[in-house]
Amino acid sequence: MRNYVLLSKGIPRKIHRNLILLGFIPTVMMMGILPEKVEAHPLAKIDFAMQAAIRGRVTDANGLPLDGVTVEVKGSQVKTSTNKRGEFSIPARIGQTLLFHHVGHMTQELLISSDQDVQLKLDFQTNPLEDVVVVGYGTSKKVNLTGAVSTISQEAFENKSMSTPLAAMQGAIPGVGITRTNGKPGGENYAVQIRGASSINNVGVLVMIDGVRGSFSELNPNDIESISVLKDAAAAAIYGSNAAGGVMLVTTKKGKKDKVEVSYSGNYGVTQASRMPTRMKSWDEAKYYDMSVFNSTGSIYWGEIKYAWMRGEKLDVIDTIGIRTGARPSDFYPGEHFIIDPTRPNVWVSYSDVDQIAVALKKVNPIQTHNVAVRGGNDKTSYYMSAGYYNRKGILRYGPDSEERYNLRLNLSNQLSKKVSLNSTLSYTDADVYQPVRGVDEVILLAYKFWGWEEPYRPDGSYHASNGIWPSIIEVEKDEGKSTRRLYTFEGSSNLKIKDLLPGLNVDVIGSKRLGFSKGNSFQKTLTYIGAEGKPIIFNPTNSMNKYVNANTFTSLQAFATYNLKVQQDHEFGLLGGYSFEDFRYDNIAAGIKSLVTNEMFSLNWGDPQSATVSDGITTAAAMGFFGRFNYNYKDKYLFESNLRYDGSSRLAPENRWQLFPSLSAGWVISNEDFFPKNNLVNNVKVRGSWGQLGNSDALGYYDYIGMLYAANNIPFNNARNTRIYQSQLASPNKTWETIETANIGLDTWMFDNRLNLSADFYVKKNKDMLANMEVQSIIGVGLPTFNIGELKTTGWEMNIGWKDMSKPFKYWVSALISDNTNKLTKYKGRNIVGLGRVGLIEGLPLNTIWGYKTDGLFQSDQEYKDYGVVINPKTGQGDMKYLDLDGDKKISMGDGTLANPGDLVRMGDTNPRYMFGLNLGFEYKGFSFSTFLQGVAQRKMLLNTVDFQPMFSEVRMPYKEQLDYWTPENPNAFWPRPYLNSTHSYLASDYWLQNAAYLRVKNVELGYTLPSSLMKKTALNKVRVFVSGQDVFEFTKVFSFIDPEFPDNAGVTYPFFRTFQAGLNITF
Repeated sequence: MRNYVLLSKGIPRKIHRNLILLGFIPTVMMMGILPEKVEAHPLAKIDFAMQAAIRGRVTDANGLPLDGVTVEVKGSQVKTSTNKRGEFSIPARIGQTLLFHHVGHMTQELLISSDQDVQLKLDFQTNPLEDVVVVGYGTSKKVNLTGAVSTISQEAFENKSMSTPLAAMQGAIPGVGITRTNGKPGGENYAVQIRGASSINNVGVLVMIDGVRGSFSELNPNDIESISVLKDAAAAAIYGSNAAGGVMLVTTKKGKKDKVEVSYSGNYGVTQASRMPTRMKSWDEAKYYDMSVFNSTGSIYWGEIKYAWMRGEKLDVIDTIGIRTGARPSDFYPGEHFIIDPTRPNVWVSYSDVDQIAVALKKVNPIQTHNVAVRGGNDKTSYYMSAGYYNRKGILRYGPDSEERYNLRLNLSNQLSKKVSLNSTLSYTDADVYQPVRGVDEVILLAYKFWGWEEPYRPDGSYHASNGIWPSIIEVEKDEGKSTRRLYTFEGSSNLKIKDLLPGLNVDVIGSKRLGFSKGNSFQKTLTYIGAEGKPIIFNPTNSMNKYVNANTFTSLQAFATYNLKVQQDHEFGLLGGYSFEDFRYDNIAAGIKSLVTNEMFSLNWGDPQSATVSDGITTAAAMGFFGRFNYNYKDKYLFESNLRYDGSSRLAPENRWQLFPSLSAGWVISNEDFFPKNNLVNNVKVRGSWGQLGNSDALGYYDYIGMLYAANNIPFNNARNTRIYQSQLASPNKTWETIETANIGLDTWMFDNRLNLSADFYVKKNKDMLANMEVQSIIGVGLPTFNIGELKTTGWEMNIGWKDMSKPFKYWVSALISDNTNKLTKYKGRNIVGLGRVGLIEGLPLNTIWGYKTDGLFQSDQEYKDYGVVINPKTGQGDMKYLDLDGDKKISMGDGTLANPGDLVRMGDTNPRYMFGLNLGFEYKGFSFSTFLQGVAQRKMLLNTVDFQPMFSEVRMPYKEQLDYWTPENPNAFWPRPYLNSTHSYLASDYWLQNAAYLRVKNVELGYTLPSSLMKKTALNKVRVFVSGQDVFEFTKVFSFIDPEFPDNAGVTYPFFRTFQAGLNITF
């Protein structure tokens, strides 16, 4: 009889060949039943022989082969890994023990007890506690973490067309707020804030890609293996002055010691602009225009006859310009919708109904992403190579509006000797962005300015002037000019690793170099078109061009050593010490010229030399740091960690350049105590706490401690521009680091065989040395620097819960998260001024408070306003806003603009989002898969920008269709005030215009199908999957339908966000 021994959780058991699954053993042991025999299984084969290679096959609980399982001989350096078929071969002898390690599974041991062949199926039990999490300068098991760390895996970034990984991370990590600010190609800006506000100044999130500082803008999302987010000071303190805004550690995909694997993933789809304002019908628009003019001046411009012509009707009346009865425009000129004004020869007047949005913009636009990757290797070398392509067309119908990007990456690992390895990374990014010369946002705004009754072309085919003064929007898009931006980034890094230099001592040296190069140019042409008077009009009479070239270099060197020691199986110690150096240089040069001799060839040599401008600049910075960490683990029950970082920066004066940033954290794994009941209900419970300090280098200028001199040639004298030298800001040699101190307590628990996990954190964050302005007399005549005089406190909590059951045939998962935080500016010596709208800084209040008037609807008559007896505005009358006189002084005012006397202003909250949440769920069944992700904010207040949402703020700010419900004597219950030209008296900041910007968004939906493996056996393919998906599919919100609830406060008409619908294909060879 051939026997072997399985060691599970350190408990040896002799097992005979007559049991079906080893994975059944832990479950039975939980029940107090111990089987005596394990039957051999035909799916695996292990040859046992003296001094021979042991061969076998490793599968999961469902019998599927496991790729990448590490197999090693216990107590030696001999190891290998399984291939895609789960097979391995390793030299070993009878009496030795094999260890099997795999991420997401419990480590298992196998004692070789026979020299004869047996067939065996190894069955791993999933254990998320064994997952390895990337932390600063190392890794840790999830179960041993004492800091606040969240992770997101590669699945979040797959099968999506996106320009940045941040798009997939939005709402997916507790405590991490990611908001979009714009949707234009090449300008999809994302603001990232980890655990709320840390400062009133810039606070960037540190992004480390494979251990080197990087940027998401240069990273292909398909290359990401995982991202760890370090949220508290204990987790991030080892990065010191760079970590005030939190740290994101990105690990890219690596090679495998197996035969070559080639994979392709591609998707093609369309984008559709979301939540854009729509235009009224031209006759409604003209009527609104007339009413706004009438209410402000007492006259009208168009009238009922022309409204009818816009509707295409004939009228039996005589128009004021002498047109006979029964007429419409086409009766007087062969061009549809046009007439010739008899009082102004050659003037063609359009009476049409034109959707200027449809003229200028497209509803549907293509987007595509393609990725090819090759990975493989052997015992000495492994590699991962990838190429990615991303292309997105924007919404402009005629003008330049697109982004195109190429990514290349090579990750190479070489085992130079038994103890020495070298890991190298090379990456390249080439990105191109094209926009109109005046900016794509401005072109979109023109589509809302141009009159809806005007055709874009005259009957003779030439462009028709819009509003009588502007060229056609088509002409602006096509012919005015474009702006081109191109970015190249090349980065290389190498990590020399020495393992067991001494027993337990490992050394890493990482060197990297990044070269960035960008260039851009813009050309603005002179346009000629026929204006309202039938005469040529010159638009941009002075054509121009601008060029720039930027180059930046970033060099870093990091060296650190780790030492791990285990004493008597109960005490585990870890030490880390290291050094880092960073050097940065940015060079830029820009030139421009006007009055070029032609619109067709743009060169700096062809313009007016007197109009030429040129500028250049060089910015340099360097930083150095020393760091260390100490870990202690007693019986996996009591965990302790301490980090230190001593940082210096060239941005500060020498006497203030260096500062120490410490942290402490501890954890107690209660479930490992003897008194804790051992059952399947609760598998693991851990409480943890931390304290630490971080620095904010982003708040520092490059040369704040030096009195900088600038030159400008803007002094007119003797018929010439003369150069002057000036100092714009006083030096600040006493400025030092902003120090953010964070305390955190947390709970982690796993239940029901680790299928359910719950984590919760509560934190307090204080910035005690915040840089802020000081109020002084303006007579000083020069700008003042910021001083370390402010204090900001942020308090918050976060929680996530998830259930995951991967048992066949039906696998499913669901997880939810929610987080919230509030802040308070506890100390501020600047000006505490209260005013209308958003006020950023007031001592004793949260950041970005909203102030406005309380209202009581609209006045229904002029007499009602007269009887009210409160002075609002000389223009106020029926149909206008009724503001409440809270201080009783019979006038609506802001008092003296202080907290003590704000007049009639009230604080209506702040713009900070509250209760950010996400919900992720999905399932897999017999090749089919479905997943969806919902994301949102449960509480947020938004105050709109009056300039951009008020109709007829000027003569070219046309109303939206959504504003048709406006006040008239016949429509007294309308929502919108009466039309009024060039006045904001009904649109002042007030509770009437305060928007509830809470929302729930269907962020992603995907349905896929994987072809059966039985079909793949007949081909050269290993896996084929097809899918359809949608991103930002829909949202539930109460804000106006023409704005997105995620827009920044005070946002006006801007490039819209977009929805994406696509189909894709994944193939693995």
